[in-house]
Amino acid sequence: MNRKQVVGLLFWSLVAISATQSAKADATAIMVTEFGQADLTVRMNPTGDVDEVWLVTGSCQIAETYLSVQVKDYGYSDLTVKLTSAGDADKQICIKNPEDVPEWMMKMLF
Repeated sequence: MNRKQVVGLLFWSLVAISATQSAKADATAIMVTEFGQADLTVRMNPTGDVDEVWLVTGSCQIAETYLSVQVKDYGYSDLTVKLTSAGDADKQICIKNPEDVPEWMMKMLF
């Protein structure tokens, strides 16, 4: 598989998860970006010490209000977060723009 096929597979996997479990009403909607201005800068850390664990409840593309979050896999950030798709978490989030989620972040969910 080439890189484009892997990204497509990961994207459609997230869409399938979103379709089978709707985003919960108490989830915080976030719009993910890797570059530019954002309300919050978050470094994703799959293991080790983190400030918060976020449970991804699915997609919420029609959310009218959302928090813009710049995601990083290294470097300075406002918050260090571990993503999970099941289990206990500090915060439940839904993703407003799943098509823009970086490949490295998608891998943390599967």
